[in-house]
Amino acid sequence: MIRPLRVLLAFSFLGLSSLAQADEATDAAFQAAVTQAAAHDERWIEAWGTANLDGDPALERVALLCSTTGERRGFWIVEKDPQHRWELSFDVDSRTRACQKKPDAVPKWEARTAKVVEVYQGHVEGHEQTSYALRADRLVIVREEENTGKHGAKTKLTDWDQIIKGKKKGAVYQHSDRVQELPAR
Repeated sequence: MIRPLRVLLAFSFLGLSSLAQADEATDAAFQAAVTQAAAHDERWIEAWGTANLDGDPALERVALLCSTTGERRGFWIVEKDPQHRWELSFDVDSRTRACQKKPDAVPKWEARTAKVVEVYQGHVEGHEQTSYALRADRLVIVREEENTGKHGAKTKLTDWDQIIKGKKKGAVYQHSDRVQELPAR
């Protein structure tokens, strides 16, 4: 879990450069909080940066952390703003795409083009891939894909965005018990 880190940001209404400086300050505060939490919780940072997980112009900050000891686990940290943050945990083994090798150095901060964070798990025959994004102010499952890999088998795809947009009666986004809301930093 990321530990709270108090940061005071001063916003001004002097123009776009001030907004860009505020975004950079918020990015830096997120990086500092993630770095501190990773060290405290014996995790390493595999990737981090910004992404647009909800479609509005403000980008979210994301980080992928991996356990260094004990049970092999991965963690996506998603931050809409310092008051709205989530942690998504997942198991890691040799067939998980994430958390396979600790990088030699802290990764570069990147602007991600992906509109989701994903957990991919390969199997002897096929794979499972679950995509998460922000909808209605929550980190939810927006897409599930399962392929058994058997001859002639088809991929089973559940696109929750399409189901919800199609207003299927009683349809709601799926919530994972592996997502927890984090305290404000």
